[in-house]
Amino acid sequence: MTTASQMKKIAEPLLQKYPDLAWIGRTIILKPVTHIARGIIMDSSAGKTGFNPRWGATYLFRERTSLSFHWNIQFPYRPIGIWEIDHPDHQSAFIEIAESEALPRLREMNEFESFLNFTECSEINYSWTALPLARVIIQAALGKISEAQKSVEVLREANPTAAVQPYPLFNDILEHLWPALIKNDRPAIAQVLHHWEQKTVTACKLTPYWQPTPFPIEETA
Repeated sequence: MTTASQMKKIAEPLLQKYPDLAWIGRTIILKPVTHIARGIIMDSSAGKTGFNPRWGATYLFRERTSLSFHWNIQFPYRPIGIWEIDHPDHQSAFIEIAESEALPRLREMNEFESFLNFTECSEINYSWTALPLARVIIQAALGKISEAQKSVEVLREANPTAAVQPYPLFNDILEHLWPALIKNDRPAIAQVLHHWEQKTVTACKLTPYWQPTPFPIEETA
């Protein structure tokens, strides 16, 4: 299994060259961090020397204890064995793909709307609208309150007799977000989302790079 220090050594030329990059755990993070986190994650893969580079993004305004990019694109496995630290060209290949493909596209994803568009591109297996719990939260953030209400009702109808829903996130939605949604209380909705985002930013060690910003719901009547 490869280590975080080995991954940082591979990424070091990028970290030194570009001031908008930071390193957390096994991940290159793009700064600033707002409602979304963007970057390149370098997970371990099978064997002692393999690693699995992927670039992508996720939204932060739900409680998380670790950072992962739920919408991501795999670095190509060409040539075979390139993502092994004992391959002589693994670092140069990584840097070339990062600079030519991953980082330019991640930098373009500098608005919330561009992140949503990214989840709907042909290279991603599913969009934000395909995930029921994410759909509720993002609809709320966008100020699409009636749509978020309907999304919650659909989820509740799917399991109407359970006193506690099977997904912790859905319980959080029902306890904290749903009361504000049914009252059409935009400030309260935004407050819940900001609270979740701050807790996630702290848990994921993103605070030094975080730039709090308003949600779309706060900018529309």
